[in-house]
Amino acid sequence: MFDASNSAPLLGFDFNEASGIGQTMYFPYEVTGAGADVTMSIPALNPGNGIAAPQGATHFEVVFAASELDMETLTYTNAVVAAPLGILPLNSAPLVNQAVVASFPAAPAAASLVVGVVGINFYQQINGKFYALNNNSTNPLAIEYVA
Repeated sequence: MFDASNSAPLLGFDFNEASGIGQTMYFPYEVTGAGADVTMSIPALNPGNGIAAPQGATHFEVVFAASELDMETLTYTNAVVAAPLGILPLNSAPLVNQAVVASFPAAPAAASLVVGVVGINFYQQINGKFYALNNNSTNPLAIEYVA
């Protein structure tokens, strides 16, 4: 049975082998859990030197999500991120002490596996619209929290 007690190998798993999180995001962050919340804390993010953006990108979006997995019933509950950072210009001012919270309706059951993922998407803005850069070498996503 796969549960929180033997889930350590999941931590750090990169979903995109062509673009690892450590090859794209150079800013510090931490993902922690308490009760019904899983929080991504970013003490400092300077897009100018904290992100390796692909050619043509004008904007980025830090992606954060959490899910509670019940391996006995094979069901899941996704947490809700009420205030994501959103799409930001690559030349934006540095961000300081940001927290993005993913909240479950109730604290996850002790037998459940809670997984938090972190990633980044890149966009190009043309005529006021954002177009995602969807080549597999630029959009990393990794498991950064397991409990």
